[in-house]
Amino acid sequence: NDTHSDVFIHLGNHDDGSGRGTDKNCPLDGFIKLEEYKEIYRTKQLLNGENRNNGSLYYYKDYPEKKIRLIGLYTEDITETITNKQGFLKYTRWLTHTIQQEQMDWLMNVALKNVPVDYHTVVIGHCPLYHGWTDNGSKQINHEFLKNVLLAFQRGTSFIGTSGEVDFPLSINCDFTTQGPRKFVGFFSGHTHQEMIDDWDGIKNVSCLHSIDIANSLNANTIKEDAHTIISIDTKASRVNLIGYGRATNRS
Repeated sequence: NDTHSDVFIHLGNHDDGSGRGTDKNCPLDGFIKLEEYKEIYRTKQLLNGENRNNGSLYYYKDYPEKKIRLIGLYTEDITETITNKQGFLKYTRWLTHTIQQEQMDWLMNVALKNVPVDYHTVVIGHCPLYHGWTDNGSKQINHEFLKNVLLAFQRGTSFIGTSGEVDFPLSINCDFTTQGPRKFVGFFSGHTHQEMIDDWDGIKNVSCLHSIDIANSLNANTIKEDAHTIISIDTKASRVNLIGYGRATNRS
C-alpha cells in the first residue's frame, strides 16, 4: 500500500456469516471456511515478511529497529465439523472464542521462543482474554490456559496444565526458564465494543473501541462515528500510550 506499512488482517467473530441466524442453526455449508480465508488473506504469500504456521491465520514478526516482537493470534479457532443434535454447526465463530492445540503449540514453541532479551513482545487478537466479565450467549474457552502461558513467558518460568474441555482439549507443557524473563507489553484486542484496560495476574489486557456508533445516530456521517486507536509503545519508559481518534479516547 501507499504507506509502506505492514497490514495484518485478523478474522473476527462476525466475518464468516455464521451468526446470521442463531447459534444453533448454522449449517455446515453455511459459513466461510478456514481454508477459504487463507486464500482471501493470502497468508501463504507472507505479504509482510512474517512467520506463519503453514499459511495459518496466526503469525509473528520481529521489528529489530524497534526491538518489538508482534504476535497475532486467531481467537475464533473453532472446529468446523462438529455438529449439534440437529446436525448444525455446534461451535460457531460468532459465539466461540478460543485457540486450539496446534496454535497453542506454535505459540509456546515458536512465537514465544528465541525472543532477544532486549525485545518487547506484543500480542494482538480479535477477542480479548476473558477475565471477570461475561458476554451473554458466547463461549470463552480455555482463556486461562492462554493467560498462564503468557505469564510463564513474561516471568521466565514454566507451566503445565490439561484442559477438561471435551471438544477443545489442551495439553500445555511450556518451559521458559532457559530463556529467562521477557518484557511483555500486553494483549490488545477489539470485539467488546468498549474501551477497557484489565490486569489479569500481571498480564495487561487492553480492549479498543469499535468504529460504528450504533448507540448514537447523531454521530452518523461525522468524525465521531469512527473510532481508531494508535498504540504507541515507549520501550525505554515501559509505557504504552493509546492515542484515540474520533470516539476513541486517549489512555495509557
